[in-house]
Amino acid sequence: MKSARAVQAAGPVMADTCIWIDAEREPAVAAQLIELTARDRLVMCGVIYSEILRGLQDTGVRDRRTKQLLALQWLETPPEAWQRTAELARAQDKIGRPVPLTDAHVAALCVENELALWTTDSHFDNFPSLRRFPG
Repeated sequence: MKSARAVQAAGPVMADTCIWIDAEREPAVAAQLIELTARDRLVMCGVIYSEILRGLQDTGVRDRRTKQLLALQWLETPPEAWQRTAELARAQDKIGRPVPLTDAHVAALCVENELALWTTDSHFDNFPSLRRFPG
């Protein structure tokens, strides 16, 4: 398992769980994940890792994906990241747009580490400070 390095000029990306799920049935998404990995731009965190593995019932697929995910750059999760998670979630609660805590946590990690998030999950539209991939 690699530890996350300083933010690279090319721009590191965190792929949300939904992207990894899409990669199982969409070759273009799988190819983009491979490209990001080859360029050492793909970053992983514990929440997304756990969500991905939770959903994989096939042992062979799960073993293959585990190996792939463990080879990525990994983010540390210090207490400040959890504090930022709570702040982002509370702000959404206050305006009547609650989001899952896992999504608030992923958003907090991306904001704190200057990562772009690749996702199709509309919950992340609630975080205007979050950079998105692509674009």
